[in-house]
Amino acid sequence: MLTCGSTPCSDPNTIVDFEANDGRVCDTNGRSGITNVYGDGTGEQWPLAGANGLSKFSPMSACRGQSAVAFHTKGDGFTSWGAGAVMRFAPPGGWDASAFSGIAFWAMSPTRTRITFGVPTVETQDVAYDGLCVPKNGLQCSDHFVAGRSIGVTWMAYTILFSEMKQRGFGVPAPSTNINPAKLLEINITFPPGQPFDIWFDDISFTK
Repeated sequence: MLTCGSTPCSDPNTIVDFEANDGRVCDTNGRSGITNVYGDGTGEQWPLAGANGLSKFSPMSACRGQSAVAFHTKGDGFTSWGAGAVMRFAPPGGWDASAFSGIAFWAMSPTRTRITFGVPTVETQDVAYDGLCVPKNGLQCSDHFVAGRSIGVTWMAYTILFSEMKQRGFGVPAPSTNINPAKLLEINITFPPGQPFDIWFDDISFTK
């Protein structure tokens, strides 16, 4: 493996930098959790989901700054709602990110993958999955606050501001039309059905 000089989780604002290569998000400031993948069951995705999250990530062919390891996933053939990746970083009651304006990350995709970047909160997560949302009036939960991005073929830095994230409107409305950053649970990055994807992520962190 490359030696690029990075110390895992050295920045307290980092959610996950993958440098420890053990599948865990940074155990910092009350945050801890796992990274995993998921899909609608109709296609194929690599790596395969782990019962307790992913156990390792992918070495880079060359250092990106001080980074030697990143999260690489690829897949095709999904025809229902698609596939995705999750970084769980908070206890059931959520983690207070109200001191921050959003989430920043690095990414690249040889296939120019379109992603939906979502942040589940206690208010949008179903009660069956550590949230407070209860399905009602024929509406389901998990209508999380999201924003979209198209990821280019070279490594670039991206920022998702909390102020731009909106619910999609298919589920139970949150108490406010704006995300509540004091109650964050995880990050969901989804890839739409019918779109082959091949994408790398690195250095996901809160930003002011």
